[in-house]
Amino acid sequence: VSAITKIFLDRLGFLFHRPRFHGKTFSSVVVQAIGRGGSIARYLRFVAGGLGFHRVRGSCIRTLEPMSEAALDSMEKKLAAQARRLRFRERLLELAIQPKSDFTQALSTILRTAAEVLDVGSASFWRLSRDPDVLRCESLFDRKSERFQREWVGREFSSTRFPAYFAPLNGRQPVIVNDTRTSRLTTMFAGDPEWSHVRAVLDTPVLLEGAVVGVLSLHHHEGRYWDEDEVSFANATALMLALAVEAAQRQEAETRIEHLAWYDGLTGLPNRNLLRETMRDMIMTAANRKRRMAVMLIDLDRFKDVNDTLGHLVGDALIKSAAELLRETVADAGVVARLGGD
Repeated sequence: VSAITKIFLDRLGFLFHRPRFHGKTFSSVVVQAIGRGGSIARYLRFVAGGLGFHRVRGSCIRTLEPMSEAALDSMEKKLAAQARRLRFRERLLELAIQPKSDFTQALSTILRTAAEVLDVGSASFWRLSRDPDVLRCESLFDRKSERFQREWVGREFSSTRFPAYFAPLNGRQPVIVNDTRTSRLTTMFAGDPEWSHVRAVLDTPVLLEGAVVGVLSLHHHEGRYWDEDEVSFANATALMLALAVEAAQRQEAETRIEHLAWYDGLTGLPNRNLLRETMRDMIMTAANRKRRMAVMLIDLDRFKDVNDTLGHLVGDALIKSAAELLRETVADAGVVARLGGD
């Protein structure tokens, strides 16, 4: 018995072992199932005799309809397409429920899944930076070697070299190329050693709050037609990637907020809050050990004049230089903090 979905035939009340219908013996049975409105419609295909499909409901065989080989092939293709969509949904569900707190791990899982499900040569994520538009590779999974190619990290793909490619991305549309040698979007690939091996491209923009922040890039070394299901899967995978990027940005923001609660944003020195806690501990330690401690307050003379005449950028640079000098001088012998102002 060969099947897309195998169904036990116990409910039929008998076993099919070279079954006979209308005096004919059939050599094999293919059991296939399709969900319709929450119910299961069961089909039994008998190879010999060209009788086609039995439709089974409950424990009885209701109808027996003769079908041509063309009709059988068409039915099999529909069933295969539905099974494929179901597999796509299952893999997307796996991506949806995976933890996204670790962006590196989430990115690796997404790229590996995309490459395996769509059977492509490589899957990669490229971060977009503006002015000018440049895509920088953050990770690339090569399916042939089953490993992530570190040498690709940091490589750039700029709008100045491939202007036609960026046009659909700027419109938040995927770049779909069945053959890079014939598409106007990738005519420059042929003369570029980094991209000449790429024959088919499915690049989907990663959107965050409606803006393009990167690209999920799926490349294949042979020309191929990207069907609607594959494009839909790539779009959904790009959404999963956007959620991972958003989670990473949120985590970075939370970390920065927590850092700013204790450290100065300009110099990176401990701020007033951390200095207060540190001095409390140091005073208690000095009292217990019957030792002394010293506190020095330092001010920058005529700092306002620097800001007014040379600008705040120069003023900030002066503060950071003074902070770095004090930190190197004090080293581990004490604590250098910035209370605010200058």
